[in-house]
Amino acid sequence: MSDSSTTVRPATERRRALILIPGMMREERFRRRDILIANLETVEQHPLRRGEEVSAGGETGQRLLLEPLRGVAAGQGGEAEAPPFASLDVFEAYWADMIPEQAELPPWSKLMKGLELVGYWVFSLGSWRAVVSSLRGGSSMIAIGLIMGGLTLIAWYVMLAVLVGQAVAPGGVVPEELKGLPLVSDLVALFGRTTGWLAANVWWAVLPFLLAMLQVDALVLLARFIKDYFENRVDDSGVGLRDRVRKRVHGTLEAVLAAGYDEVVVVAHSFGTVIATDILADWPHEADLRRLSLVSMGSPITVLRYRSAWLEGERREMLKPQRLATWIDFFSPSDWLCGAVTGHRESFGEGMSRNLNFEAPWPQRITGQTHLLYYRDPRVLEQLAGPLATPAVGPQRA
Repeated sequence: MSDSSTTVRPATERRRALILIPGMMREERFRRRDILIANLETVEQHPLRRGEEVSAGGETGQRLLLEPLRGVAAGQGGEAEAPPFASLDVFEAYWADMIPEQAELPPWSKLMKGLELVGYWVFSLGSWRAVVSSLRGGSSMIAIGLIMGGLTLIAWYVMLAVLVGQAVAPGGVVPEELKGLPLVSDLVALFGRTTGWLAANVWWAVLPFLLAMLQVDALVLLARFIKDYFENRVDDSGVGLRDRVRKRVHGTLEAVLAAGYDEVVVVAHSFGTVIATDILADWPHEADLRRLSLVSMGSPITVLRYRSAWLEGERREMLKPQRLATWIDFFSPSDWLCGAVTGHRESFGEGMSRNLNFEAPWPQRITGQTHLLYYRDPRVLEQLAGPLATPAVGPQRA
């Protein structure tokens, strides 16, 4: 297979590959890829027909063939516009199985782990800097989302404390093994009585219902995983979480880029944009950068960069000239989990930062369901199926 970085093919032979890096959801492999493919088949301006499965370095992809349009409009030169590619192969950099499941811990360990999580996100200077920055930048939905997320974490921890208190010291009754420790037994008894008083109030019956509506379990899992990723928390193998995820996704990108495609487009969604930035900012093969593009959807980098020094460094690296052929950033004010990547518009140009205002009811916005609408938005799909936009020369890229 020839190296497309040195061979220029006519449009009728050009091949494009999409590599989807999904967000943080525990789903089966190819689930998100197949959803993206099913929606790509609905694009009318660039009709695609499903072909056979393909393989690139052991990675399995699905081929889509571009159907010619009847009576294509002529371009400026009077000739019919050439299609952007002949075939589109869609791959998925799967990493959802690396999201650890919630481990069942002893009550006191669960309480301490929860306190550590609340302290990391709620009582953090970086989190409040993100809120202030969002308000100053006019992104009030992001600020509201951050505040709501913090309050939800606090409410979750209060509920956890009540459950633990009623399990270890119901009504202030101290376990037998602690009665010989005067100070400890007094504190445990006070904890049990306090949590018992909280459980006896009317609001206690409403709190679990509200937290279920706000999908608190998913929020806690997300908060814990991001914290472990940023801290590169090691597992039993002694390898950090960030290093393990990077290796997995890097392997998929390496296999596809080595397969000789003329264009390779990394399509990253949600936390997948953090992983993509983490990898592409340090991509070692300079010859790949001329044909490597990034399409980010619903990125949380504008918020999370305040919580991670290395992420902020990788973001700055990605904005340097010649780092990528193209970077298109999709975001939506209807999605309180994301925002426009800071500095992207100034570096790549106004037209490369795309504001999508999803028409979604408020319940979907509050519960975060709008965060998945990028997969079926026609503006995103037409960009992936059509010619990639050329970035304007911004101040940093001049």
